[in-house]
Amino acid sequence: MNSNLFQPLGIRTYTWDHDSAGNVHGLAGLHIYAKDLAKIGQLILQKGMWNGKTLISPTWFKTSFTPNSLKPNSGLLWWLIPQSTTYVIDNQQIEKLRATGHNEEFIKKVIQLKGSYPTEQEYDKKTEEAFGKDFQAIFDKELKEGTELSRKVYGPIHGYKALGYLGQYLIIYPEKNLVGVRMISAESHGQESDANDFHDFETILYSIVS
Repeated sequence: MNSNLFQPLGIRTYTWDHDSAGNVHGLAGLHIYAKDLAKIGQLILQKGMWNGKTLISPTWFKTSFTPNSLKPNSGLLWWLIPQSTTYVIDNQQIEKLRATGHNEEFIKKVIQLKGSYPTEQEYDKKTEEAFGKDFQAIFDKELKEGTELSRKVYGPIHGYKALGYLGQYLIIYPEKNLVGVRMISAESHGQESDANDFHDFETILYSIVS
């Protein structure tokens, strides 16, 4: 990584966490400056090219950003950003909940939600009407492991993101020629994790150029 990627990109200062056997945590634990993480984003945007040289084979990108057959909004250690996400609760989804052992009282409330919701805000509003303001706590308790209340239908993929611990973001929108980085240190990450994690970052970033 150092000789083939970091040095050509001019990345000099970084550390990477190791396990107890001394192996680098390849999937996580990279400590790096925001400006250097942005260089990695720019390299992705340029399909592996940097200063006229190929640092990563272009074929890697096709493989890495191909939607997973089990989780279509994920590639290889990348989250894929769709242009739209529709939340669907239909008879098929309700029968799946029944088949996985959810009780009828819970099912009755789910039936109230039948429909398609083109935004998360609309979906959450309707869910709150059926289950109350603490609906997420109810789902944490009632939903069986591996099941979801709704089925998600994704539109075309128009961006990629890598998310890190404490709300670290690398967001790439190729069609907009846009790379965004947001980082926060462990020391400055407070108790109000929702605010510190900045869940709206990718949406706000996209709105700048849309």
